[in-house]
Amino acid sequence: MEFIEYKPAKLTQLVLSIYERKVTFPMRVQFLPDNTVTLIFNIGKKIQGIKGENVDSKVFNPTEKFCFLSGLHTKPIYFDMEGLHVVGLIMAPVAAKAFFKLPTEEVKDVAVEWAFTKEMDYIEEHIRTLSSFPERARWLEDYFFQKLNQVEDLHLAMKLSQVVKLMKRDVLQGKRPDVNDYSGYSKMHTNRMFKDWFGLPPGKLLRYQQFNHAIQLIHQSNLSLTQVGLESGFYDQAHFIRVFEEFARMTPGHYKNNKTGLPGILPW
Repeated sequence: MEFIEYKPAKLTQLVLSIYERKVTFPMRVQFLPDNTVTLIFNIGKKIQGIKGENVDSKVFNPTEKFCFLSGLHTKPIYFDMEGLHVVGLIMAPVAAKAFFKLPTEEVKDVAVEWAFTKEMDYIEEHIRTLSSFPERARWLEDYFFQKLNQVEDLHLAMKLSQVVKLMKRDVLQGKRPDVNDYSGYSKMHTNRMFKDWFGLPPGKLLRYQQFNHAIQLIHQSNLSLTQVGLESGFYDQAHFIRVFEEFARMTPGHYKNNKTGLPGILPW
């Protein structure tokens, strides 16, 4: 699998990276939830198989379309990737609402076609015409930077993102934060905003953050799983296993024994 990545400095906090991925041989993989949404431009052929909860490739194989938004995944998703050739934007969950006016909760665990015809024709022409990844990446960065200037409530997205960072910091330190202490809004309004911008209510979002933190520690350290659980803010090993299984549908031990060089990506 060929994978090239570019970090778009102009789109800090909304777009984490722009990438190009090409698979020229049979490859079946599963992707674990990674707290992102991804806008994908398919410049190859459609992939042969997709499997996952709330995913039915007989109804909609998103790679049949030139462009689709892969929403926030809270469950594993499986791909038969032979022939895949895509360019994509890996984005923070708030980008779904910021760029596409879609509440992130509405695109949770699903893929949806981005079908603004005139705009899509314009994007497709440039992506297919530009011959190298650096050219495509810089063009996409400039294009979405222009869209960024049109985003409503960007200040709210950034404020809520900061709230999540503070809450995650406290959880990793073994504290139990109350979101209302940080947001300044009522509990009901805070829950609604979190679902709109992050796709999840505050409590589940924090568990999701802990799960993703544990994935990174498993790859980036020599810590035991007991230590990984403690460093990720879990009460005990049982709590760690329960939350890990909630998102990965496997235990931390199974993941560690089968991990690849790419965090969150396993053979299927």
